[in-house]
Amino acid sequence: MAKYRVTLLTPEGEVIEETVEVENEQELLTLYSHGDTLLIDYKRDWLTAIKEFSLLDFLSPRKITKQELADFCFYMGRSLDMGISLLETLDDIKETTKNPYFKKVIEQIKNSITAGSSLSEAMRETGAFPGELIGLVKVGEETDALPQVFSNYAEYLDWAIRLQKEVKQALAYPAFVTVVVAFTIAIMFGYIIPQVLPAIKALGLKEYPLPTKILLWTGTYVKAFWKQIVTTPILLIVIIKLSLKKSRKLRYMFDKFKLKLPILGEIFTKSSLARDMRAIAEVYRSGGTLLNAIELIINYVETNLFLKEVFSQVKENLLNGDMLSEAMRKTGFFEHPIIRMVKLGEDTGALDKSLLRLAEIYEDDMRRKIQAMTMVIEPTLQLILGTILGIIALGILMPVYNVISRMGSG
Repeated sequence: MAKYRVTLLTPEGEVIEETVEVENEQELLTLYSHGDTLLIDYKRDWLTAIKEFSLLDFLSPRKITKQELADFCFYMGRSLDMGISLLETLDDIKETTKNPYFKKVIEQIKNSITAGSSLSEAMRETGAFPGELIGLVKVGEETDALPQVFSNYAEYLDWAIRLQKEVKQALAYPAFVTVVVAFTIAIMFGYIIPQVLPAIKALGLKEYPLPTKILLWTGTYVKAFWKQIVTTPILLIVIIKLSLKKSRKLRYMFDKFKLKLPILGEIFTKSSLARDMRAIAEVYRSGGTLLNAIELIINYVETNLFLKEVFSQVKENLLNGDMLSEAMRKTGFFEHPIIRMVKLGEDTGALDKSLLRLAEIYEDDMRRKIQAMTMVIEPTLQLILGTILGIIALGILMPVYNVISRMGSG
């Protein structure tokens, strides 16, 4: 998190200064893009960050895990539904959590609420909670459905945790095979081949077999340029990340390109849309409007700039008086079966159930795509490793066999 010193102009004409903690500059601009308070100036507050630094904070975890957040939302939902006051609920959570950083966050929330802030505003000021949860809590405060908001989000986090575990399990074996292949190649070209090459050259053959030529060329190239081979991919990744961070247009093009990749593109798309459909359903069944839900997606939930633009078009269509299904159809992005399901939910008065069912469909499709991808990755990696080992074996044995054949014929 980064601290910024901001200068604000209130609706009453008063100029005030305050320190806020956000992820980056973009989140800061988004934070003050809505509402009556006008952002006049801002700058990074390095001095406050240095003063507040301590070794204990450095060694302690500086984040709330997804499981801790799920437990927090579950307890908040149940306690508030039972009539326990907000401050008492926060006290109970503070006493039970083992994360020292989370304890400080809860204490900060309590102090803000005592000073007159709303819960959503207090959570936002900590910088520790995802924007989508803060947006949902704000909707819950406006519709008097705060317990339901927390309970629904706890269910969503439980789903996300299960899905994350399934994805990790599906990719565990391909990742292991990838490490084995990379390690084997590194050993071969870093140690074994340099030991073998002098012996092959010492045979004195005028013409080498093709596998041996490949082996000699690769061994010579790797030995001469191994530093560049190691550092180039790392530098390329760093340059790409910095470029995407600096240029919004380039990031938009990259986000759009990701969605068109074979297999991976469908996984990225379905993963994002499943999360988006769940967010719309959660806001809608918590008493919020569809515009509230779409704004929540644009400002907090969706990170892909291309999909942000798609939902911005949906928002414009909703403002023009279209139903959600029609607003989605006009974007030209959503498939017809998806629009049909949304329209069915509108016609039957069960839009939230249709959206949740739609999210489940996206999730099931995503799982199948991941399984299909892993089925392709495993034999591909094995084929690559087998090909490399085959070239190395033939490159070593064929020259020896040719020499022995000549000696036998002589």
